[in-house]
Amino acid sequence: MRKRILVIEDDPNVLEYMINFLQSGDYDAVGAQNGNTALKIAAGTPFDLITLNMEMTNDSGAVVYKQLASGNYNRETPFIFVGGPKDIHQAIPNAVATVNKPFDPDRMLTIIRQTLGE
Repeated sequence: MRKRILVIEDDPNVLEYMINFLQSGDYDAVGAQNGNTALKIAAGTPFDLITLNMEMTNDSGAVVYKQLASGNYNRETPFIFVGGPKDIHQAIPNAVATVNKPFDPDRMLTIIRQTLGE
């Protein structure tokens, strides 16, 4: 069964790139352009991994993380933060990495595979 990844990214070009990139890596990738959409998608669906842009224009990545991580379905879901302070993931439960834009696709894929135990 394909692993499910939620991509939260406000830049539509980056969102489309990440979804296509992940789908070509044989993942079931779903995208959200803002925190509200992400919360609706994740409300009844567990994901294997969530990537979250920490520097969205209209949403606080930290607030979106807190809301997602406190929900019923994704409390234990690992997060990869895109952007934000260097190594912020080390201070936040369930966060496994911080990746800055533009990210190296090979590095991102390595982090994803390690996180998912592949």
